[in-house]
Amino acid sequence: ILQKAVEFIAANGTEIDLLTLPEGDAKTYSMMSRGDTLGVFQFESAGMREALKNLKPDAIEDLIALGALYRPGPMDNIPNYIEVKHGRARPDYLHPLLEPVLKETYGVIIYQEQVQKIAQVLSGYTLGGADLLRRAMGKKIKAEMDAQRALFVDGATKNGVNKAQASNIFDLVAKFAGYGFNKSHAAAYAVIAYQTAYLKANYPVEFMAASMTYESGSTDKLAQFVGEAKKFSIAVLPPDINASEVMFSVEHSFNSPLEGESNSSSDLVGGNSTKNHPPTDALKRAPTPPQGGKKSIRYALAAIKNVGAAAMAGIVAERVANGPFKDLHDFAARVDASVMNRRQLEYLTMAGTFDSLNPNRRQVVESLDMLIAAAQNATEERTSTQVSLFGGEATQAMNRRALKVVDEWPLTEKLNHECGAVGFYLSAHPLTPYEPVFKKLGISPSSRLVEHFPDKQKLKLAGILNATKMRSSPRGRSAFLTLSDSHGQYEVAVFDEHLLNQHHALLKNGTALMLGIDVRHGERGQRLLVTRIDPLDEVSQSVRASTLTVKLDDVAEIKKLKAMLGSPTERGAKVELHVSIPSGLVKLALAGNYAIATNEIMQVQALDGVTAEAA
Repeated sequence: ILQKAVEFIAANGTEIDLLTLPEGDAKTYSMMSRGDTLGVFQFESAGMREALKNLKPDAIEDLIALGALYRPGPMDNIPNYIEVKHGRARPDYLHPLLEPVLKETYGVIIYQEQVQKIAQVLSGYTLGGADLLRRAMGKKIKAEMDAQRALFVDGATKNGVNKAQASNIFDLVAKFAGYGFNKSHAAAYAVIAYQTAYLKANYPVEFMAASMTYESGSTDKLAQFVGEAKKFSIAVLPPDINASEVMFSVEHSFNSPLEGESNSSSDLVGGNSTKNHPPTDALKRAPTPPQGGKKSIRYALAAIKNVGAAAMAGIVAERVANGPFKDLHDFAARVDASVMNRRQLEYLTMAGTFDSLNPNRRQVVESLDMLIAAAQNATEERTSTQVSLFGGEATQAMNRRALKVVDEWPLTEKLNHECGAVGFYLSAHPLTPYEPVFKKLGISPSSRLVEHFPDKQKLKLAGILNATKMRSSPRGRSAFLTLSDSHGQYEVAVFDEHLLNQHHALLKNGTALMLGIDVRHGERGQRLLVTRIDPLDEVSQSVRASTLTVKLDDVAEIKKLKAMLGSPTERGAKVELHVSIPSGLVKLALAGNYAIATNEIMQVQALDGVTAEAA
């Protein structure tokens, strides 16, 4: 991952040597102190992120120590390490002779090397003898421990240490030695962690593109990285037949979506990338990201389900050799039909790969038989030595029959097909129109789940159910639910068997739910326990929008829109139309009010060339 990220960075004109990165980079430690460490080696887990937020590391020594402490046993010493580091507690060095040994770790014995050094400094052990002591403490064989205790206490008293104090220190050292970590190992881990964190903090686009390349087989991880990119205001552009590579790539363009803009399908469909390669010398100490323009991540063709990397490599090779595909018929005429089948084309279409050639995905899917036949004819003609009876032009005409005339799928169905092909919602999320309702109902976005909530904190969450894992134990049945909202994916637990039985019919993939949550703290960190389950559509019926802004790119849909809005009423939402015409944008405020439920906004958004924003 590091090497791939360095290659992406070099493609934009900056050379980086991972072995000479600047130490103490403020941007890196600031990111780690926020817990934004998805993709950072050894520091990804929820518990580790929580520890980072409390620790607020500012040196490589902190990373070495936390990596060694974050394991069963030593983990109990993390709060003490943090308290002393921030001056809220005094360090306990056990004895003045041991301050130089334990000062770096604020009085906490963390490393095996410290155990050896304590024995050397306090009791006169050789380092070889101290290693035998460390091994004996790890094995906890009584006879060996008794012999080592006598040597330790005898040596310490010769150094002027009280015998009782020396015996007490032996017991404390023995306790830590049982799970002490090898510092050289922890240091090597911390160096790699710092390298990954540095690249993420300073070159987030390249780092995330590299990470996604090597996680392309895990849709769960890809969904997390897409959510992380959104948090970093990085656009993840959808798969595009004329722009995507086999794996994830970085596009450097001056026309990419602006920071903070939503990643709707209309925003994200683009053409070929334009890359900027500013001349620069190799930067060895403090690399500076390229200035100007906007970098984005382009989704990989091979990351789409059921398509295969080899077939996608063939498509990319054809595009590179002979230029972009002009339309679907041109694509069918040029691809090798022997390595492409209907299933692959369906998944490419549902993922939005052909949107730049034809944005009506349903039309493409329902015309695939004709396009596949055209591809087979073209492939046979290329491989055949015989001349067509009707000539090349006649064959081309036969292969360019019109696509079936059908309306696009409703927005929810279109997004569900996309989710099935990609593994999660990429271009847009079905719950986006509900966000004004979420605010009125006090529903928290999943982006808040990185916060540290107090134990027994009550929350409301909403999401589309993506997966359900049922568990059985002597205590009864439980379930772990994976849901997503427009901010990302998250997992909750249902331990109440009565609640599971009561709402069994709702626990189907694709169902929109509102959940009551009880936050609980345990050994595994913060957990989200479900206390209530409601269908989101029913809950949202009671909430009406107060304003609705409808943007119309296609005035042909105005009649459908009028039918959906119905007649004006005394109470309801104010509606404003933004209509694009050749000379500019016209804003029209409709007279009266309109009774619009949140789920009806979805129907408005499903119209071609129409976007709707409620408040």
